[in-house]
Amino acid sequence: MDKVELNEIALERGYIREENGRFVIVNREALLALRDDPTASIATAAEFGRDNLAALDRMGVVPANISDDERARYMYYAHHEGVAGAVRLLTDSRTATEEEARRALEMNVGRRRATDLSLEHGSYAEAFRNWTERRSQYLFPIQVGRGTRGQQIIDRYVRENGDYEHGYRAWLIDYRNRNVRPDRYRRER
Repeated sequence: MDKVELNEIALERGYIREENGRFVIVNREALLALRDDPTASIATAAEFGRDNLAALDRMGVVPANISDDERARYMYYAHHEGVAGAVRLLTDSRTATEEEARRALEMNVGRRRATDLSLEHGSYAEAFRNWTERRSQYLFPIQVGRGTRGQQIIDRYVRENGDYEHGYRAWLIDYRNRNVRPDRYRRER
């Protein structure tokens, strides 16, 4: 694991100290105030994104040889959904193998619950299809709103994509494409 910039900053400023290989908080208020420090915030966000992308890569849901802009978009999925949610989002229940479905389900609900669901539904693939559809039904209105306008958006995406899972994924991809624009931050050389 690479060094963690936030820890280095906090150590340097005396907000934490290292004892027996562990960090001990010395000044909690000052440590929390680092949230408002632009350097610490940027470094922490970058490290978090890097670690999330590495976790998604280990789970096999990041395609090989993608551009840096696509890497930023995958980091966004993990930021928006959490790593487990990003694995759920990036594992298509229509095409997931039994192993891919098992992995995604276990990551999201735990091994014991995943096993129970697979027994209830007859397979991990069917359990994942059922669970991810229900999860998407829950998340979609939280993201777009529960009012009339939100329901219209949900209905359109579900109709165009066949179910809540794929509607939610399509909506998030559209949202990501509109709002995660690394090209806006490039410096001219």
